[in-house]
Amino acid sequence: MPRRLGIEPINKYLISHTCGIETNKRILHIHPNAYEINLVKRGNVDFQIGDRKFHMNPGDLSIIQPNQVHGYHALDDSVYERFPVHIEESYLLQLCSEQTNLLACLDTQEPRHLNPEQIKLYEYYVNQSIQGLSERSFGYDIRIRASLSMLILLANSAEASNRNSPPGSSSLPKLIQDTLAYIDANFTSDISLQDIADAMNISSSRLCHMFKDQMGVSLWNYVIVQRINYAQSLLNTNAAITDVCYECGFRDYAHFIKVFHKLSGVTPGQYQRNKGLIRAFNSAVHGS
Repeated sequence: MPRRLGIEPINKYLISHTCGIETNKRILHIHPNAYEINLVKRGNVDFQIGDRKFHMNPGDLSIIQPNQVHGYHALDDSVYERFPVHIEESYLLQLCSEQTNLLACLDTQEPRHLNPEQIKLYEYYVNQSIQGLSERSFGYDIRIRASLSMLILLANSAEASNRNSPPGSSSLPKLIQDTLAYIDANFTSDISLQDIADAMNISSSRLCHMFKDQMGVSLWNYVIVQRINYAQSLLNTNAAITDVCYECGFRDYAHFIKVFHKLSGVTPGQYQRNKGLIRAFNSAVHGS
């Protein structure tokens, strides 16, 4: 069933190995401050990154940049096994060196494909990290740093070896692409569903139906999440909350506070005082 588009911040890293049956499950969300690397081991799923969809095959590796809307759609009742790794951008910068910019290999939407040996290495580094998080023995944090560094280097080697042979992909319908572009350019303005529909030269009911069918979330939910995501970035600069309210497209302060709390789990003031970390995921292991 379709879900609401969510905002999911990351605190340092989130390392997982999940496996289960998720028939027709559709997940769509944003990590405002983190990269996500996800290896598919098995399953029949489509993965969406921005306005593009990719059918993921076993061994495919997707890389998502901060603030990119993304998620998966399980197409049937096949077992879906994956290894998602989330790394906060500021933490990833700490892993870089003067000679090696690990972010350089994370600047494309194209999935990469790992060969059997690379898949084994990826699983090894993930499992080492999960074990370290579970046991928390002496030096576990250093081992996790090393494993995450090796994961990024592995993604880089996969990108280099598959640059000329990316997996098949398909774009969303042009109407939806145009709608997304319009929202991205205008969500801070006082726009309505009718305004968006008029810009697309289509009825609002038809546009809302098509958007939800393609994106898995409602059109207005997408607009609101873009506004709250932008509000969070402004709050991180210590901007005045009242100014943030109007700058990100809201016209009613009380409504802004209510919606921000609903999506972020905290008030704007709490978020700003804690720099967004109240509701951020802790470094943890999430399994099925």
